Amino acid sequence: EIEGTRVEEIVLRSTGGATASIFTIGAAIRDLRVPVGDGSRRVVLGYETIAGYRDNPHHLGVMVGRCANRIGGGRFRLDGREHRLICNEADRTTLHGGPKGFGKRIWRIVEAEADTVELALTSEDGDQGFPGRAEVRCRYRLTEAATLEITAQGTTDAPTPMNLTNHAYFTLDEGGDCRAHRLRIAADHYTPVDAALIPTGAVAPVAGTALDFRDARPIGEDYDVPFVLDGAPGEMIEAARVVSPDGRLALEVLTD
Repeated sequence: EIEGTRVEEIVLRSTGGATASIFTIGAAIRDLRVPVGDGSRRVVLGYETIAGYRDNPHHLGVMVGRCANRIGGGRFRLDGREHRLICNEADRTTLHGGPKGFGKRIWRIVEAEADTVELALTSEDGDQGFPGRAEVRCRYRLTEAATLEITAQGTTDAPTPMNLTNHAYFTLDEGGDCRAHRLRIAADHYTPVDAALIPTGAVAPVAGTALDFRDARPIGEDYDVPFVLDGAPGEMIEAARVVSPDGRLALEVLTD
């Protein structure tokens, strides 16, 4: 329990041998293991106890919202009205929905099967400063081919920003960092950011920069910059592909 509320763990299994552990706190992916050769390999970072997810400063594995990433100055204008949010990053930005964003909440189990779980969360009008009451759902499903399918959706009774994503940290080399992984990103452009990591509004080519991953190469450094993906809106594309240093495991990220 956390503050008197029960936290549950749901373990999913696919017929192909993959397993995933989901916590109701933050709708977090605590563990994900996929078959490699005669064994399996853990491919996400996760805390071993619930206590880690109560604090979780790096948002390991959780669903973040209402708005993933940063909102500069903790404010935005919508329909001619300015909304002030709670800043939770150096008093200058609202990060991942604020200090009590979706990744800090305990979600409800709507449905659970052997390979699927659907979780729900209610965010009231004014939550962290956002307008409108929002009903949010997150669905995890393991398919036969060791694929984890994540579907997130929200409905509101008033216009509001909503940008939901899962914040898992993937590593294909259990026990090692990801800098030696080979990465390819389907992006000809990226968005430069200011000192607070807020996009400046410019869109710049990756050519000639350290952000050019159009051909696979080792990650090598740390990055915190949005990429402008190729492909039309609504078109399902392979946004990125990363390969483990031993070449035995690859992760493909598809999105619309």
